[in-house]
Amino acid sequence: LVGAEGRFLGKPAARELLARTPPDPALQEEVRREAEAQLAALAREGIAAAHLDGHQHLHALPAAREVVVDLAAAHGIGRVRVPGEPDD
Repeated sequence: LVGAEGRFLGKPAARELLARTPPDPALQEEVRREAEAQLAALAREGIAAAHLDGHQHLHALPAAREVVVDLAAAHGIGRVRVPGEPDD
């Protein structure tokens, strides 16, 4: 999810990684750790997430989709955004 300098990959590179089928389990674990960290940051600020989604719908691609749905259930978040446009 991040390049050698520790910054998030740009959309084309991230989309390529997350769109691979079958998803790479190591990448899914990275997605899980990042999403957990973001949920923890919200909790520290006293913010309860009403839904989960991702920048430019990256959460809907194969490597992230299952992770995001699992985390929503684990954290009692009842909604995950489903984009209306194709994920190609």
